[in-house]
Amino acid sequence: MQMNVDLYSVFRKQLAVKENKEWIFWESDGTFPQIPYHIRACSAALFICRKGYIDLEINLKDYHFTIDEAIVLLPEHILRIKSISPDFTGYSLIISDKLWKEARRGVEKMKPYYTSAKEVPCIPITPHQSDLLLSYLKIFSEKFNSPQTTHNQIIVRTLITTLLYEIYQLYTGVINTMQVTGKKEKIFQEFLKLVAVHYKQERNIQFYAEHFQMTPRYFSNLIKETSQQSAAEWIDNYIVTEAGILLRTTNLSVKEVSEALNFPDQSFFGKYFKRHTGISPKEYKSDLS
Repeated sequence: MQMNVDLYSVFRKQLAVKENKEWIFWESDGTFPQIPYHIRACSAALFICRKGYIDLEINLKDYHFTIDEAIVLLPEHILRIKSISPDFTGYSLIISDKLWKEARRGVEKMKPYYTSAKEVPCIPITPHQSDLLLSYLKIFSEKFNSPQTTHNQIIVRTLITTLLYEIYQLYTGVINTMQVTGKKEKIFQEFLKLVAVHYKQERNIQFYAEHFQMTPRYFSNLIKETSQQSAAEWIDNYIVTEAGILLRTTNLSVKEVSEALNFPDQSFFGKYFKRHTGISPKEYKSDLS
């Protein structure tokens, strides 16, 4: 059974990387690692699409990733691949969480844009910007296949910091041109942030409605109108997604997952999980199809 699955380890396995590298360059050769169920990124990555598309889910939101777009994944992101076009061509740099933290410290003003990248992982880029990012990735490609000398490691770390500044600049342009979000959409986005923080302890709509000084009924209708899903469905989505990640990508037992998510007992958790997924936690944990 696969355990401790994250984006970095998935690509290491796909590329059969045996060296103790903290970063990976990936160039599409007509294949993309299969990620049919939710995993936590636990690392940072930049993806550029040159042809075709990938339909994917990031933090429970759907994205159609295609040409002249870039995806910036961060350790907190939850990812699932839904479908990939047969002609997809793309490039990526995936760095470990350890290397990401080291590089991020060198970009002093990045915090506001780090927050933006968490909320807007898929951004449009011009053909010129795409070519510029690809030129960076081609240097990483050369270094990836070079001996991992001390000098090369220093060069790679410096290049990662420089690339972060380039991405920082991309987000500056994106944020400055983003349309002002309506009041209902702002409430919805704030609700998702609250759920991401409190879903393990707070599963009652009243808790979230009170935060916005609304009645549960009015608040639930507002969320449904804005997102086509009710507030209760969003809360359930977060709980079931986290349960699935813990069951499939860690060594925790079903009982330990139940406790981690603050369910009264394993039996209650089992019934809840099966009601939303159609299978028991044990079946889900063992089924890697």
